[in-house]
Amino acid sequence: MKHFCRYIYTTLLVLFFPFFFVWFLLQMLLKGKYRSGLKDRFALIGSLPDRTDHRRIWFHAASVGEVLV
Repeated sequence: MKHFCRYIYTTLLVLFFPFFFVWFLLQMLLKGKYRSGLKDRFALIGSLPDRTDHRRIWFHAASVGEVLV
């Protein structure tokens, strides 16, 4: 049963991924959705501002909820 469920999941993923990808791409190109922060998602950020006298602490988290303290 476990292998059957995995097979179904993988099959559905392979079948529907191209449609979701095209939908996502069209939403981004035509409506401008999801554009903000796209570079951040792929770690394509520019250089950090020049360092001043302040010390920096770098936080890394998978979601914003993890850093809301």
